[in-house]
Amino acid sequence: MEKGKIIEEGTHKSLLATKGKYGQLYKQYFEHQNLDWHPNY
Repeated sequence: MEKGKIIEEGTHKSLLATKGKYGQLYKQYFEHQNLDWHPNY
């Protein structure tokens, strides 16, 4: 959403492929995350 309006829609995979606003935000927040990490509880 931007200014209260939907600017992109689709699946996570398709939104990343278009490299639009969703992809930019995802990359900004998750680019340096290790998604394979699991805490030992």
